[in-house]
Amino acid sequence: MPRCDNAERAYSGSNDAQKSMGLIWLMLISAGATSRDHLPFWVVASCYTAMALGTLLGGWRIIKTMGQCITELNLLVASLQNPAGR
Repeated sequence: MPRCDNAERAYSGSNDAQKSMGLIWLMLISAGATSRDHLPFWVVASCYTAMALGTLLGGWRIIKTMGQCITELNLLVASLQNPAGR
């Protein structure tokens, strides 16, 4: 089994927009609105825009939950651990 390091874990959600594009493209193909060789630009733009807006509007809640509720991190501890490399 291959080893998964932190860099790979950091990008585990990087293909979420591609999954959405694939589903929309499949629906467009089955409806006859596009061909298998052409993915409309509006599908790409709308999926990436939705991901960006979701991160912009809801990302702070995830950071707050991870930083305050799960790990009980406070400003003093965080500032002292950062230079220590932990």
